[in-house]
Amino acid sequence: MLSRNTGYSRPYGRNPYVGYDNPRGRPLADFFRGKPDPRLPAMERLVAVELGRGWAVPVATLRRVRVVNAEVAIPRSPVFWTPGAASALDRKEIADGRDVGQSAAFDRRVQGRVLTFRPVRNGFQDRETGSLWDLAGRAVSGPLRGQRLRAVPHDNPFWFAWITFRPQTEAWRP
Repeated sequence: MLSRNTGYSRPYGRNPYVGYDNPRGRPLADFFRGKPDPRLPAMERLVAVELGRGWAVPVATLRRVRVVNAEVAIPRSPVFWTPGAASALDRKEIADGRDVGQSAAFDRRVQGRVLTFRPVRNGFQDRETGSLWDLAGRAVSGPLRGQRLRAVPHDNPFWFAWITFRPQTEAWRP
């Protein structure tokens, strides 16, 4: 459990880097020196999956499509995205930050079958069985109810930060 009662007088909940995550912005010199990789804007938010050489999908793309059934890694990985998380770097008051959403990445094999997902009103539905899945990778209804997708290592960095350490990353596009 976290507490703001740390013994220090600090403005917790306030952002010292207002506007830093502007997709058209540039990384602060303290965080990055060099020429940014041109495949995506430097400040593009990603869901970056750590399988194989790595692959990444822009959050802007996920905002439109809500689920990606990537064919770029083994095991093939879906990435789910839903709205509901404020940017900590957008506004002075973190709680007022724009919605950048939340995401999860999984291995889409269940019981020896590779599932294909699509977004639906209350989550994500697999085309093979019609089961409904939540952002945590749990089947909440349908024939696979009670099953769980295995989470795969992923992160939500900016492009410049990820690609610095994973230069072989494939930038996924629909």
